Amino acid sequence: MEYTLATAHLCICLYLIRRIFVGTEIVDFQMGVIGAFSIGYYPLPVFFSELSRLDYYREEEVFFGLLIHTIFIVFCIFGTYLGKKFIPHLKSAKFVTLDQIVARRPIILSFFAFATWVVYYSTQDITSYSSENFEAYFHDRSPFLAAAAAFAGIALSLIVYSVAVAWRDGNKIAVFVVGTQLAVIMVLMLGLGQRLIALTPIMMLVISFLMVGRRKFAMQILSYGILFLLVFSPFAVYLREARADRSGATVSSLASGFSYEGGIFESSFNSIVDRADLVKVTIQLKSYIDAQPAPGFTYYESIALLPVPKFIIGDKPYLLSTDGTMFGEISVLAWKTLIGGTGSLSAFGGLVAYREGGWLWIPFNAIATGVFFVFLTRLFAEGGAVAQILYANFFVLLSIKKVPPSFFEAFSETWGLMPLIVGLALISWLLGLLRATHHRDRRRFGGLTKRDEDQTSQHRST
Repeated sequence: MEYTLATAHLCICLYLIRRIFVGTEIVDFQMGVIGAFSIGYYPLPVFFSELSRLDYYREEEVFFGLLIHTIFIVFCIFGTYLGKKFIPHLKSAKFVTLDQIVARRPIILSFFAFATWVVYYSTQDITSYSSENFEAYFHDRSPFLAAAAAFAGIALSLIVYSVAVAWRDGNKIAVFVVGTQLAVIMVLMLGLGQRLIALTPIMMLVISFLMVGRRKFAMQILSYGILFLLVFSPFAVYLREARADRSGATVSSLASGFSYEGGIFESSFNSIVDRADLVKVTIQLKSYIDAQPAPGFTYYESIALLPVPKFIIGDKPYLLSTDGTMFGEISVLAWKTLIGGTGSLSAFGGLVAYREGGWLWIPFNAIATGVFFVFLTRLFAEGGAVAQILYANFFVLLSIKKVPPSFFEAFSETWGLMPLIVGLALISWLLGLLRATHHRDRRRFGGLTKRDEDQTSQHRST
């Protein structure tokens, strides 16, 4: 019974991967990436239940655990079809003045972005996986670190996007300078022992090349990225556990003790399946969810208040928490349930939808997620340079970190950045206004060039 469902889920994933090659929109590519990563999260653990430790549970428990995620992905696909059919190609987001600055000053901006990322990286001695006290890890994070994390993500996507644009335009100097910065970042990320973190710049590079019109190159990078994940996964697992056991040890000293036990293929496969605990977590949390009331006002209030800075509302409810504390959020519940498990605790999607409204709510939540995916790609991925930089960041959050996310998970990832988006729009408008005023003054005194007139005309039309 559970093997039949796992086979069906695998076929769905293969269908989504096919959309990477035959799809006409970026949302098709996004769903294809979700399908590729879903194979390791959902059907493989069922097929190899002894390795994933699912053989401990009854067949019907595994079946219904997987069924939650299968229903969700099916209706998420349906949602993307509805979105593509009914959401028109409206005017995409453009930050005209800032778009021009990004296009003309990639090297200068990349240095500011690189400095921002390095500042954030220097504060990240440990991650939640390697923290001895999971609760203290989140409580001790200052508002500065939370803001730095958001800006670091945008800074990284700016660097990656600049590499893609410079490569497309044949700007060898920019490719060398910005590419060197990206290479340094990727090397530093490897030392954290986190598969998701290490994959982030690679997947940002994939979507950036796709958005700037280099689809074939994007496909090649995606292939290399998946291969990198397979090779890097055993080392990431080893490094994460070794750092927890030997606090303070350097990455180089820990790496010297690593080896691919049983060969690189077997070791890579085992590390993927062994850490794919989504079905296991779903089984364990389903009984807990069934015994609890549906999320109430506090749960949705946490979403509404997300963009409000903490210095305005210091005691905001924890995001997607039923009681406002971190213990009411599902990934923290999963952590406590697993008691130190280090799997993919943030990639729930269907389970979050099930928690919000049971079996009947899963299809509606999934359809809303699919429609939202289409909306984001048409608003940001088809927009100007700044909008595409933002989407490169969204792409990782919605396709790799969440596989796939529920609607409110997806909405929260973008809704939380709304103050930044509004700020960028305001800055772009003010800079454009100053530029237009400057051009009027120059025209008045006879100093306006043809280039100035073209820029003024473009600003007015926008």
